[in-house]
Amino acid sequence: MATAVVTADIALSARTVWDMVGDFAGIAKWHPLVENCSISFKDATQRRLVMVDGATFIEQFEGADYGACAHHYSIVDGPLPAEAILTKHDRPEAP
Repeated sequence: MATAVVTADIALSARTVWDMVGDFAGIAKWHPLVENCSISFKDATQRRLVMVDGATFIEQFEGADYGACAHHYSIVDGPLPAEAILTKHDRPEAP
């Protein structure tokens, strides 16, 4: 299986970024391509994303390490050939 890695330098602390993006249900508040996010009422571990182009994704929350600013989720259904996502917001080392 292929692996893709995307990185970005953001001029904010990892904690500040995590406070914004760490909420599994809050992606529509900050992601410019997500028009709507709804959470499964059954167990709150799945979210349905509707993108601005109309595409939809179902994602399953797999777990989080809040101290490390990381969460892991899998794509249950959607138009991309991806299976699992691991996001981690690293804290840069002090100079």
